[in-house]
Amino acid sequence: MSIKIYHVVFVLLFLTLSCKNREDAISSYSKGVDFYSKKSLEKALAEFSNAVKADSSFVSARLMKGKTEYYLGKHENATETFQDLLDDFPGNATSLTWLGKIYMLDSSKRDDAKQKLSMAIQFDDNQIDAHYYLGKLFEQEGNVKDALIQYSHGIEIAKRSEKIQRDLNEIYRNAGLNTATPEAKTSAPVPEVAKKSKRK
Repeated sequence: MSIKIYHVVFVLLFLTLSCKNREDAISSYSKGVDFYSKKSLEKALAEFSNAVKADSSFVSARLMKGKTEYYLGKHENATETFQDLLDDFPGNATSLTWLGKIYMLDSSKRDDAKQKLSMAIQFDDNQIDAHYYLGKLFEQEGNVKDALIQYSHGIEIAKRSEKIQRDLNEIYRNAGLNTATPEAKTSAPVPEVAKKSKRK
């Protein structure tokens, strides 16, 4: 009987700590987004790092940590952040896109950049940045045909996004609400928390 009680207490304690960690992570993430929007990147990085420490399954915090490192010129750190995220969540198209973008900075890694960007598109064809940067690589190589294909895909994605936003604005107007969509109100990233997959 006592063993069962200890087991229940342990489970309750674990759940309590997990909830506390999640709350701490979201709090730090929100602060990081605020600093990021104000271009206080060092402060933003500190908050995103705290969020990741509190909850390593917080995908958006890890993505924002990598993006902030990139814009601070800490490209090696950003590469490690995105690669670690990719190891934990295979097929994360955003991480692949950013890795491709980072590899583009090194002329000796152009093939690696193309590979990452192509993989990002395979996992999520709506990755407009992946289409753009892959098109840019093709253009720099003189491969105009493939460059135009990628740019065209990017334009189509942008058009679909604009159409969705117009439709949402119409829904808001019909409902008597603010016509601005959530995306139009703020450029802050939306929190994403995912269950951690097993490493292969």
